[in-house]
Amino acid sequence: MGLIWAALLLAAVIVVLLSEIKIRITYYREDKNDGLAITFSAIFGLINVKREFNPVQLLLTEGAEKRVKGKTETAEFDYMKEYAGLARRYQRAIKYVKSRVIINKFQWHTVLGAGDAAVTGMATGVLWSVKTLVSFILNLIFKMKRVPDLNITPCFDGTMLRVRIDCILSIKIGHAITAGIILLIDKYKDGDTFERTPNRSLDENHYGKHKGNG
Repeated sequence: MGLIWAALLLAAVIVVLLSEIKIRITYYREDKNDGLAITFSAIFGLINVKREFNPVQLLLTEGAEKRVKGKTETAEFDYMKEYAGLARRYQRAIKYVKSRVIINKFQWHTVLGAGDAAVTGMATGVLWSVKTLVSFILNLIFKMKRVPDLNITPCFDGTMLRVRIDCILSIKIGHAITAGIILLIDKYKDGDTFERTPNRSLDENHYGKHKGNG
């Protein structure tokens, strides 16, 4: 009996590891209304979490917080450098994840009207180029299960903007766990490399300044 339960437990673990985590990202814009929804599902839908946001409101709130805290462009540039350093540090995990993520669906539909037929035609051509480039880049980075569903409907007799983007990504739970292990290994291997660099630079500058004055 014990062997049967062990075999069932092992089979259940294998099924879970082979099952997928699905992430669905849906964005829409109609005139001045925006919406963003992100849904996480795993273990054949037993786990399902959905969050909805207003992208414009988030940007406005973040901008207000930066102004209140007095953050400058220099500080933002420092943050960008820090994130770039983290990306370099965890590039093994990032590379592993990118090679395992599959885009099951990528849909991008747009209705566009600029109020002038000639301008609408030009804008439609430019937007087609942008959509083609974005889908090409996504195809280079990730595995695409099907051809992207791209569409633009020009509106020549009015001003209009409707956008709907629907993207479904998936990665096996086993691959996600492996990526997490790789990330932890890289985190604790020479773990203070990036954290100590700014402080060390400040100390060296401070020491050099006093040495020059002395």
